[in-house]
Formats: sequence, C-alpha cells, structure tokens
Amino acid sequence: MGTWGTGAFENDNALDWIGEFCEDPGDAGLRAALLAAADADGLLEAPEAESALAAAEIVAALKGAPTTDAVVVEDYLPIITRASIPVGAELSALALRAIDRVVSDSELKELWDELEDATAWYDEVATLRQRVVHPR
Repeated sequence: MGTWGTGAFENDNALDWIGEFCEDPGDAGLRAALLAAADADGLLEAPEAESALAAAEIVAALKGAPTTDAVVVEDYLPIITRASIPVGAELSALALRAIDRVVSDSELKELWDELEDATAWYDEVATLRQRVVHPR
C-alpha cells in the first residue's frame, strides 16, 4: 500500500523524486519537475503533480523556508541545503506556476476533492506557496 497524506512528501512519488534529486542535486532535475507541471498539456497526472510539489518544496528550502516534515528534515535537508542551485525570481516564478497548476488542473486535485480532508491538503499547498513567495 502506498503512502498518502496531505504533506508534499506524504506520497510515494514525491519520496521517490526527492531520493533521485538528492542523488544528483542539480538545477536540471529541479526545473524538469517544475516544468513538467507548469507546462503540461491537458490534465496534469497525479505523479507529475506530486513530483512538482516536492520540487517546489526544494525551492522553498533553498530560499530558507524548508518543510518541517521530520523525514525530509533529517534525511534530505542537509543535501538540499548544500546544493548550489541559485534561486532567483525566474525559478521562484516557475515553482509558483507549477503549484498553481497542481491546485487548478490536475488529477491530484481531483483525487483530493473527492476526500473529506481536501481542505487540509489545500492548506498544506497554500503554506508551501507562501513559503516560496515569502521565505522567512
């Protein structure tokens, strides 16, 4: 049975993505996940949406506003913070476009809309968006 929760890293796809990212923590993989969501044709599939939210979490962490998810903080944050990826306005804007696409036109949004705790997921994503826009 797969992992499922409201947090960006509470699903198997995001955990797989961050594991791969941390093996080669570079700009290319980060941008690819964000672009796959931001520029997708048609309905964005759930796996790509989950990976995009994980990538947006990386952007937030690089901007000094990391998630408080204990597993991520313990296992991945040291690698993320050592990554030499400059986070300028363009990368931040790309992360925001990806987040906005996930919550507006994705299979992941549709899946959450079917559940009672959809509000908790939307709140988590809004908090992520806020951390990308206004890091501490």
